[in-house]
Amino acid sequence: MLTKPQLLRFSSSARIGDATLAEKDIVLTYFLQLLAERGFLERVAFKGGTCIRKMLLGNRGRFSTDLDFTTRAPIDDPDGAIVDFAQLIADPYHGIQFALDLSDEKSWRSQQGQTVAVHPTYKHALGSGFIKFEISLRETPMASIGPVRAGRATVLSPNGIRADKHRLPRRARTCRGEAARRLSTAQSA
Repeated sequence: MLTKPQLLRFSSSARIGDATLAEKDIVLTYFLQLLAERGFLERVAFKGGTCIRKMLLGNRGRFSTDLDFTTRAPIDDPDGAIVDFAQLIADPYHGIQFALDLSDEKSWRSQQGQTVAVHPTYKHALGSGFIKFEISLRETPMASIGPVRAGRATVLSPNGIRADKHRLPRRARTCRGEAARRLSTAQSA
């Protein structure tokens, strides 16, 4: 169970000035531990900003509050996998109750077979909130590294994580660069 002194101590040591963000970071750690202990991390590869912070850089990493994964094997029934995931997280864990509300299918259905995105909620003695959780069904993991407290987590390679994180911004930069080049060419003509 998370206590106020633990939260404040962690907030200070992790250099997270906002206690609400520190609480979210602790909850994410417990959530990852729950997923490891219940075997979920064996089926996916961890990636994204939270992966970089939790697995590679620690407190030096950029703070991120979403959990991004890539499936390690094809999922034949993504919507069925979401229902299974809801059951996997249903039991309380270290005083935190996680849940996935399946009553509104629009909020949890897979997106064109490319991505499964859900927002599990959590509640404990000090607060509540939600976690942005996404699994890509279109990529293949490239590397495996270290423990996530209990068990091992497969993660995309550091270069793969960077490429995934910057794929869309790089396209946008390319488009802006092309537009600037065209503008410059038009102005000089």
